[in-house]
Amino acid sequence: MQITGLTKENVYDYLDFIPVDIAECIEREFTCGFVCVKEWEDAPSAGIVWELKQGDDELDIKSHILFMKALDEESANVLMDEYTESALLAECGYSYYSLPNTLEGIEINALKKAGFSLEEKESSVISVSLSEVIKRLLKHGDGQYDNIKPLSQAEDRFFCSMIAELEFEGSHGICDDLSFLPREYFDNDVSCYYEDDEEVYAIVLVHEKPSGKIELDLLHSHDKDPNTLIHIMKKTVLLAEAKYDLSTEFLIDRHDDRSLSLCQILFPKKTGEKVYEGMRKEQLPENKEIDTRFYNEEEWDEDFEEY
Repeated sequence: MQITGLTKENVYDYLDFIPVDIAECIEREFTCGFVCVKEWEDAPSAGIVWELKQGDDELDIKSHILFMKALDEESANVLMDEYTESALLAECGYSYYSLPNTLEGIEINALKKAGFSLEEKESSVISVSLSEVIKRLLKHGDGQYDNIKPLSQAEDRFFCSMIAELEFEGSHGICDDLSFLPREYFDNDVSCYYEDDEEVYAIVLVHEKPSGKIELDLLHSHDKDPNTLIHIMKKTVLLAEAKYDLSTEFLIDRHDDRSLSLCQILFPKKTGEKVYEGMRKEQLPENKEIDTRFYNEEEWDEDFEEY
């Protein structure tokens, strides 16, 4: 069986097997994946995509499995064996996943056999139509605020300073690799920031996925006024209304207290889809050498100076 690593050059050749929104992730700095192809066959029989993240301790690395698919038991076993080796080479402390509950028995059995726990839970992500977001947000105001501007009005160096400040504060929304993402990753026409006297008090970053869905990637504020987040979200959805169809899916990940509170206020009855979640502890090599790309301050300074 041939194991083919996924790259930004070849991943879109496998769109019949890998969802396009997952394929896009391969273009990111710390996302990896591969497919298994049987001899004399062209289409994959198994595949997996995962993202390396900084763990709870800054010296630890964890792996978040974003996608897994296997068509038969043999391919599933090869897939998990190869993934285990990859996790070892990356020196991951543990692996975890949150995958659709449409996983087949072959995939579930492979996860259990490989030592992963498995539970059925509610996804932290909710999907709301853009029209519903507009309806809920704009019933108490029009969202027109002079100091809230679309990201397109920010100069590159000003954008980089905003990202650097967010990283310093430990705020990266759902993008652990925020400082490595190009500005173009975000929708500059819809993403917004609140500025006063050249100081940024709040920022919303929105990403348009290849499937056409739009995703709230970051919602941040250190303004003392609790209404600032609502105001900047109002501006964001007004700009989205001018660009996207009202039926467009708007994805919000309730990953922290801020996003959870927003959803409880705006969409108290909205729930996420059912997913399978689980994790396992990985075997670390002796005399582990830490991958410092996630927190090497000197490397970050060199990257920032390029702008």
